[in-house]
Amino acid sequence: NFVLTFHFWLWWQSINLDWWCVYLVVQVKEFVKAYNALHEMGFTSRNVPELLAMHDNDPDKVIQHLLSTT
Repeated sequence: NFVLTFHFWLWWQSINLDWWCVYLVVQVKEFVKAYNALHEMGFTSRNVPELLAMHDNDPDKVIQHLLSTT
């Protein structure tokens, strides 16, 4: 019984890991797209990566933040 439970746990962890990897890849792609778009618009501040993380990779929110703090 313990062996079956352990195998189920390992299988469940592998599914969770697969979903986490997919989520991470999507997040990285969204970050790169938003970062490049902001850079092309002239927003080259060193805090752009941090602001993208704070605003869920939404370049519009980052632009609003940058413009409101200048």
